[in-house]
Amino acid sequence: MKTKVRLILSFILICFVLLVVETPALAASDNTSDKTLPKWVHYKNVDYQIQISHPATWKTLENYAGSIVAVYAPPDSPDDQFAENLNIVFEDISSFPEITLEQYTEKGKEVLGKMLTKFSLLKNESTTISNINARTLTFTATQGIYRLKFKQTSLIVNKRAYVITFSAEENKFAKYENTGASIINSFRIITPTLYQSL
Repeated sequence: MKTKVRLILSFILICFVLLVVETPALAASDNTSDKTLPKWVHYKNVDYQIQISHPATWKTLENYAGSIVAVYAPPDSPDDQFAENLNIVFEDISSFPEITLEQYTEKGKEVLGKMLTKFSLLKNESTTISNINARTLTFTATQGIYRLKFKQTSLIVNKRAYVITFSAEENKFAKYENTGASIINSFRIITPTLYQSL
């Protein structure tokens, strides 16, 4: 039996894309942030020199609609049509050598405000991921029949911008928030010397 699961991939400088994917029906997901139960696994991408960790029950889609990778949760029930998900997009900003993280995030916020229906910014915070300065926007928006809540973290490394976006239905966000935050915080930049050890 297969269930249509809708994934919303949210991009900071790339248009929102609504994806409809055929995915096997799975048992309800375990959304704890404890990485010992359930099992967590590594995803790494040598081309983009990144790694994240995610629950083993979550599935991945690579190079889909402009993202490096999208990671999405199994449905909560047979009737669950929206898959809570996280995606990572990449932008080469070497043509804009003077742009700061704050300026990049502000530009992204402006784009989101124009692109999204009923966009509402809740937080704009400074943070760090793997000792790299980052900024996180928390916001809500409407996409079709769904009222969604997002946590989007941006960071710049060696003139490359990485944008990591977690999205969930607004009424389920609290249930998945710890898992989403753990995946975001697991983000790492890896170097060729580390490939053999991962």
